[in-house]
Amino acid sequence: MPAVLCREEAITLWSERAKFEQCGLKLVCVVHEWLDREIKAFAPAYWGGDLYYDESKAFYKAVHGGSVKKGSLLALLNPFGDAWGNMKRAKKAGIVKDSNINGDGLTLGGVLVLKQGGEIVYSHAEKTFGDHPPIEEVFAAAHKAGGSS
Repeated sequence: MPAVLCREEAITLWSERAKFEQCGLKLVCVVHEWLDREIKAFAPAYWGGDLYYDESKAFYKAVHGGSVKKGSLLALLNPFGDAWGNMKRAKKAGIVKDSNINGDGLTLGGVLVLKQGGEIVYSHAEKTFGDHPPIEEVFAAAHKAGGSS
């Protein structure tokens, strides 16, 4: 089920790509595992741009302060928890229809906005499944990274 929440975030960011491009930024998606069937289900349906496999999980370590973070399976089963609420949000948006339990769905992701040269301007680390950054914060960081205010 957590892959559903990654798909939700991918759709949100990809649908706003023109705003990022106006800032001079390129959107890329980083995945922590490459299962052909899952990649084919993800791209281009949810992500239309460049997709990179981070075998060493360097992106995930950078987002989470040096280590790969895993979410709790119990968090997914708690109907009163944040992850459950995030799943309801994704279901309401119609994203849940093709979810499955293939692969490692417990690795928590995040968002990085980088300046040319690699300086991190913005970082958001998921604390629980589906903990997406406010899109306004990501846009503000994109403007900063691109040199506009």
